Amino acid sequence: MFLYLSACDRTPKGRTDTPIPGILLGQEGPLGRSIRVLLADGLQELGVKFVGSVDIVDSVSREVLESGVSLPELTFIFDESGIQGIEINRNFESPSIDLVFNESNSIAVQLPDGLKKYRGKLRLVREDEGRSLVVNILDLETYLIGVVAAELQKSFRKEAFRAQAIIARTYAWYQKRRYGKLREWDVKASEGSQVYAGLEREKLVPQARRAVRDTRGLVCTWTSPEGERIFCTYYSSRCGGTTQASGPVKHEKVIAPLAGNVICWYCRRHPYSWESVRIEKSLLTEQLRDRYQKFNSIGPIDDLKVWSETSAGRPVMLSLIDSEGQAIELEAENFRLVVDPSGRMVKSTMFVPMVEDDAIILTEGRGFGHGMGMCQYGANDLAKEGWKAGEILRYYYPTSRLSRAYE
Repeated sequence: MFLYLSACDRTPKGRTDTPIPGILLGQEGPLGRSIRVLLADGLQELGVKFVGSVDIVDSVSREVLESGVSLPELTFIFDESGIQGIEINRNFESPSIDLVFNESNSIAVQLPDGLKKYRGKLRLVREDEGRSLVVNILDLETYLIGVVAAELQKSFRKEAFRAQAIIARTYAWYQKRRYGKLREWDVKASEGSQVYAGLEREKLVPQARRAVRDTRGLVCTWTSPEGERIFCTYYSSRCGGTTQASGPVKHEKVIAPLAGNVICWYCRRHPYSWESVRIEKSLLTEQLRDRYQKFNSIGPIDDLKVWSETSAGRPVMLSLIDSEGQAIELEAENFRLVVDPSGRMVKSTMFVPMVEDDAIILTEGRGFGHGMGMCQYGANDLAKEGWKAGEILRYYYPTSRLSRAYE
């Protein structure tokens, strides 16, 4: 049982009388213990390997369409006519089917980045024009093992793992309650939500299972006038020295746990620098126009200026300017993800832009990730100094506390 609640499990001293973003704890009844994880979208073909048999069920009506299929491998083709099961010679006209595996402890799914193993069941969704969604549906606590194993290094300390388990649980619950009703999935398996790498990564990082078990049901909350709320527990790898507020980035009201300006001594002692990135102006213009229609209303991008920044010097809003002086403002974080969706080159928004004739250079880069909420490397540093998980979370999410959502 997790025993280290003291630092986060306190009523905050400061309160606000205005509405805040978040989900009331216990709102709309108890939390459903399943989570829908988007593994892939846009596939035309999917291969699945398993042991034992599988039932194929209509996701909406729950009608069993095929029972006890015992082939070791199935291939599905998505097109406008339906979802075709090649080996069983069956076309499923339903827009969504579930693969419920009866004896198999794991399923192997052929994804664009390789064969990966997961627990639970699969939902195959056919969208317009033959597009597809591949969704893994499983118990939330089981899902968290895969997340925590993927998000932290094996060398990290126990209390850092516990802190990560709590915020990963909170993040998943928040996303499910906030957005789940609007789409066919709750979270992505990638950095777009939080990384979920499946069974192979779990085997490499056994601490993840213990951390999830030790913190079972614990989430981060914040006391609002309406009651105790869970909030979106953003986190990143290295904050660069000071965390930033989520409000200006996410267009949300600033709340105390996500107000930023938390000093991270680890990142200040061990600056994580990345190499300068050169972006051709012509390519930048094309990327911005592909992503945002509003950039078609001005000429090719000729200049970039920092419109606003945090007290620590992290750009928050950028001004993209054409040769006639027409400008459009864009969040620095969205700019980063437009020019480098992988986040592996432009690793954060802690940079200084330099403008040349044909290109924009992002120099003096520091940090890795958006810098909101908990810094993972900073959390591990605090764990080395003897801080408990609750204390770490209280530090990175000021005025927050731990609440038990379920046993």
